[in-house]
Amino acid sequence: VKEDPNVEDLLQRIRKSETTAIHVRDTEQQWEATHPISAHLVLSPSTLLKSWWDVIMLALVILSAVTMPLDLAFDLSTLGGGAIVLFVLLDASFVFDFVLSFRIAFVAEASQLLIRQPSVIFKRWLESWFIFDLIAAFPLGSVELMVTAFAASNSVVDTSWVTSLKLVRIIRVLKLPRLLGTNPLW
Repeated sequence: VKEDPNVEDLLQRIRKSETTAIHVRDTEQQWEATHPISAHLVLSPSTLLKSWWDVIMLALVILSAVTMPLDLAFDLSTLGGGAIVLFVLLDASFVFDFVLSFRIAFVAEASQLLIRQPSVIFKRWLESWFIFDLIAAFPLGSVELMVTAFAASNSVVDTSWVTSLKLVRIIRVLKLPRLLGTNPLW
């Protein structure tokens, strides 16, 4: 009986996948046993807390998408306290989301196991969304407010580049598809 090379190749991949899944499971269990405190500080992606945080972040991303063009056109920071508080809260929320991303577990595709090791989480994050999250988390609104306040007290400072800085905030909108695709609430 002649064997089909495609079937043999498929069987090889299945065996390798099963071996990898067993190794990942064993490594994960060993890590959890030796790091019980750190394992509890990692948030499962399917928890209600994580789902609600994603809803809050979705609202903040939409708020950023709405306020950014308005800010570019009308410079909302000149409105005073309310706009300044809004920019600072947006910045703080994105920074918190960035820090939280270090502690959100993920399900490995090959093994379907929940991976809770922070070093593995970080490595996976570095290979995917890290740069976008870093740029989104950078407190550009707060930097802009500080530069504008400094320029107001020092008439020699050129602030024309601040408007260009505002455009970088558009990277926050890139979080939208990720937030919509991962939340079990919808």
